[in-house]
Amino acid sequence: MRPPQNGCGLLPIVITDQAVRSAALRRLAACAAAVAAAATNPDAGAGPWGGAVAVAAGEEEWQVAARLCFVKVNADGRTPAGVLVGGDVLYGLSDAWAARLSAGISRHGVDADKEGRPAGTVWAPSLVAGLTYTLDVLRLVPTFDVAIGVLWLRGDVRQPRADIGVEVGLGAEYYLTRRWTVGILTRYQFAPAEVAVVPPDFGRTPFLFSIGARAARIF
Repeated sequence: MRPPQNGCGLLPIVITDQAVRSAALRRLAACAAAVAAAATNPDAGAGPWGGAVAVAAGEEEWQVAARLCFVKVNADGRTPAGVLVGGDVLYGLSDAWAARLSAGISRHGVDADKEGRPAGTVWAPSLVAGLTYTLDVLRLVPTFDVAIGVLWLRGDVRQPRADIGVEVGLGAEYYLTRRWTVGILTRYQFAPAEVAVVPPDFGRTPFLFSIGARAARIF
């Protein structure tokens, strides 16, 4: 028996549309189930490294990081380039905010000049404490830093000094797994107040600008 048709003979098209709708509903249900599973089990593997979809270091979590950066420092009115090595320790106050303690030291080669500034090496250690804000975007996590601390100038400078100042920074971290991250960052430390002078000397302002790579482990 011939199957019934409408006046235009569109029964095959109607059947195809129903099949498409059914397939789309099945795919939507599968996606919803996957999202629900990720939400209820955040440590489940979700990527090629077996890590979960990343979130920022959470409340009461620790993060320890190492940094290697290209850096420039203002010392004695000259701005030699150099290399900085440093580390960060962060403690999660919430899923978005973390307290941060950072230390670093950079090395800068300098040449003598007609103004009497010596040749040799300038060392610039720094220690800062502040806050880091993170904004989760799946595996890529933008960060913003603000801190206060001390910048020292040592080595072949006219006058070794230590200055109090502020630091701001921007960066981005990529989560290889839930516990390991790599990223890039840039930080600017402006230190206008010399520690050893009372009242503080706000002239000859040192600064330290760095840009480089960062690797971290969350505990």
